[in-house]
Amino acid sequence: MPVFVDLGPISFSEPQTDVGPANAEEEAVRAALALGAEPGIMDYTGDNYVSFWSKYFTQTDLRYRIPISTIRKTKPFSFFRNCAFGLALEIEGHDDVKFVFKAESRRADTIMRINAALKVAHERPALSPTPTSSAQPLSRSATGIFSPLERTLQATIARGVSPDMVANLPKAINLPRELLTRRESMQFVCLTIGSRGDVQPYIALGLGLMKEGHKVRIVTHEEYKPWIESFGIEHKQAGGDPGALMKLSVENKMFSPEFFKESIQNFRPWLDQLLLDSWESCQGADILLESPSAMSGVHIAEALNIPYFRTFTMPWTKTVEFPHAFLSPPVESPTFNAASYVLFSNVIWTATNTISGYWFLDNPEGANWTPPADLVEWMAKARSDGKAIVYIGFGSITVPHPNRVTARIVKAVLRADVRAIISKGWSARMSSAHDKDPEVEIPPECYQLDKVPHDWLFPQIDAAVHHGGAGTTGASLRAGIPTLIKPFFGDQFFWASRVQKLGAGLRIPSLHAHDFSKALIEATTNRVMKEKAMAVGQKIRSEDGVHTAIHTIYTVSRAGRWPKVVSNAHARTPPEDCAGVKDIITSHIPNILAINPITLWK
Repeated sequence: MPVFVDLGPISFSEPQTDVGPANAEEEAVRAALALGAEPGIMDYTGDNYVSFWSKYFTQTDLRYRIPISTIRKTKPFSFFRNCAFGLALEIEGHDDVKFVFKAESRRADTIMRINAALKVAHERPALSPTPTSSAQPLSRSATGIFSPLERTLQATIARGVSPDMVANLPKAINLPRELLTRRESMQFVCLTIGSRGDVQPYIALGLGLMKEGHKVRIVTHEEYKPWIESFGIEHKQAGGDPGALMKLSVENKMFSPEFFKESIQNFRPWLDQLLLDSWESCQGADILLESPSAMSGVHIAEALNIPYFRTFTMPWTKTVEFPHAFLSPPVESPTFNAASYVLFSNVIWTATNTISGYWFLDNPEGANWTPPADLVEWMAKARSDGKAIVYIGFGSITVPHPNRVTARIVKAVLRADVRAIISKGWSARMSSAHDKDPEVEIPPECYQLDKVPHDWLFPQIDAAVHHGGAGTTGASLRAGIPTLIKPFFGDQFFWASRVQKLGAGLRIPSLHAHDFSKALIEATTNRVMKEKAMAVGQKIRSEDGVHTAIHTIYTVSRAGRWPKVVSNAHARTPPEDCAGVKDIITSHIPNILAINPITLWK
């Protein structure tokens, strides 16, 4: 006879063995319920969970506790030539979970109770979402261990301890935002080089800092000057032509011997000018923030004696979970993963880390931007035809043989029977005049444009295909749509592997039409992938990266005022002839803080 038991909060955390805490707990439960020791199957449907427990002597127990909120529907099926009766539960973000019953009446009763619970859950009012302005408490991070130190500092000041001694005491760096006094207006300088996606997060952060009453300057390529200044942010030049940098990175694997050889032989004047421009453009800064690609920021901050923050769009802290983001292609081996960080730890000084969340810039084209009318009409027709809409674009990447790649993309779109919005910016940048491939005629199934704001487009489409830049990856995941990545260099391979491991998208192995069409079909038809992408999007949308980053800057720079700059105690000892540098190393709290605007690798 079937027995329906409310398992309540009981769980068995220990491994299943003949003896031990888990077995003793189980025996106590079974004895209390007068179940005996014979094998049995129990299932219970409550307000919040559906629980199944199958007990066997010769096999490992099967235990499921499935939240009602994740169950989409029940699907009965026949099993073993109708000698048994199956039940499949369609679970959000997972493959179907299947159970087999010996009696049809037992299955019917279970389906009835689960459907009744689903009806109640759907009628229950939804909880209001967490406001996006509420940042994750800093006490959750490693810096939380410093919480008692502020009381020590206050006590020493009250007892009249000399300023020199106070300067050498550790400082609290995790004070709540509301306890911090409003900062005087400061000059923030953000130093970065690379693509548009490398610059855009700093515009978002800059707008947040300007709302706090500060002045912001972004030091980067001259190409981005009109765009940056359209937001009221000061721009100064450094870095030369970003297209040449992209071409170097695509044609030579980043940080490979060929990369350094090409850089030294042909890019030495470019590097020299980058360092000189950076030094001149950072003058007058009170706080300096830098992307690691710019290289010179830490030395400039030391020379200017100002607080310094290094901002990463990828993980930089040693872990066995995945290799360093610049190691491409990634190798999944715990030992190798940990070892891959050794090289970069010697290049970049060890840092404390705050994972802030993405620095999203909404309306990057300005508040007056409106979508082209023919694009809106084209999307409406695609929806009326019942076709999935995908975005395909590779940012400012220089793609070899762009016409050939475009032809393959069009072929894949037609083969997958989807509609595609193709951003042609990548095909136009630094294209060769000797390209023998003919121009591609764009069919009505595709809509081609120069660029379009991702925050407007992505929430309205079904999937996105791109190069895997950190910013574009964040934008497509934020929208909750499957993300397909064809990586070219650097951390793009890392993001492709992480998205695929999360189940929220795929890495496309090549630019051939077969691989493209296969990925498009999977992204637009795979229910599990869609639901996992939606779950990732909900998590990202609940964060406020700019707010968390500004809070971190305030708290750490506040501690760094005694002395003005504090250096990493674990950094290499500077040479004896570095005048004034030795006096900076006075505290165990580092002045180098990596603000990661990413949560995906978690």
